[in-house]
Amino acid sequence: MPSGGAFETDALAGLGRGSEVWVSVVELEKNTVATESESSSRGVAVNEAGKARYAPATVVSLGVSSVEVRLRDEKMVTSVPRHHVFPANPPNLAESQNLTQLSFLNEPSVLRNLRDRYKKNKVYTNAGPVLVAVNPFKDVSRTLYGDDLVKQYMKNETKEPHVYKVVVEAYRHMRRDKKNQALIIAGESGAGKTETTKIALRCLATVSVTRGRESDLAGSNPAGDKKKDSVSYGQSGSNANTSNTKNTPTLESKLCDANPALEVRAFPTHHVSPP
Repeated sequence: MPSGGAFETDALAGLGRGSEVWVSVVELEKNTVATESESSSRGVAVNEAGKARYAPATVVSLGVSSVEVRLRDEKMVTSVPRHHVFPANPPNLAESQNLTQLSFLNEPSVLRNLRDRYKKNKVYTNAGPVLVAVNPFKDVSRTLYGDDLVKQYMKNETKEPHVYKVVVEAYRHMRRDKKNQALIIAGESGAGKTETTKIALRCLATVSVTRGRESDLAGSNPAGDKKKDSVSYGQSGSNANTSNTKNTPTLESKLCDANPALEVRAFPTHHVSPP
């Protein structure tokens, strides 16, 4: 079983005495008996299901099939199999916005990075082209969402991972390349798929009704498409009665038709009554 490097078959090959690593606590408990309070003082990471538990440690010596490690703040040395030891990333990679930036892409390192960001209310993390979202289990609507933040992503004023960034990029590519785009929202039950879908739809609605303003969505309008853009935008504005747009539904109206519950919450200032 690989030790967790992104490319190495045995990621421990380049480590030596004093290297920082993660050690499986399950394996440690086979060799040492620890009380619950002792485990807590070590900084041991335990998930609710107890499936993945890791403790930070330092390498004392590397063997062919085992590694001698010393847990932080302890003098005792413990020997564990190599495949239960995972190299830790350097401190300068803590809270990385993209998991692909990690030197070692193993389970404890990924979980630690997500946990450190979560503690600072950064619930979104990139994993290459994929956005990882951790359910905050609290109301963050005033701090993580809103039209003002959407506009920041539209103007490329922030690069912080966010569902808004994914939606704006998809919309920009659709406008530029004239090709359909798809957002796949997946996760286990209770992970927040429904809420993420609502957030994405609200963002899409905000982006669509401002698409005629070239400065708000730079790069989305291909050359020569400004007239078409402004006429389409007029469907929800002063040009709503023109012959070119009267029978052409906007993206805003399509979203309302498909999601009537979003009409009041997503478009409080943009809804126009029929003439």
